[in-house]
Amino acid sequence: MITIKKWFARKIFLGNYETADFGCELATECEQNHDQVSKELYDLAKKLVERDISEFQSNILRDKIEAKIKTIKSELEILKRFPEENKLKINTGEFQLSLLTDELDELKGKAK
Repeated sequence: MITIKKWFARKIFLGNYETADFGCELATECEQNHDQVSKELYDLAKKLVERDISEFQSNILRDKIEAKIKTIKSELEILKRFPEENKLKINTGEFQLSLLTDELDELKGKAK
């Protein structure tokens, strides 16, 4: 019986000289098929890291969209004080708000 350990790690660039590190180590004991078990462990570790990165990036995107929605809502609130003078800006803002809301709903649907 031997113990097989596999590690997979990935670093992603976040911008502004920031990075995020993701890693996964898996271990198991086996008596035979060492090469196959080793490959399966590595593939599983890689899959788990890629899943975590995807979730992390989705959360960042969600946060950015939510912040933009909040900004647009604030701008619309101000613009609607003088609707006649701001019709085009109001229409544009409402259209952008609609698109961002749809994108956020889609993103949240993927996260479920």
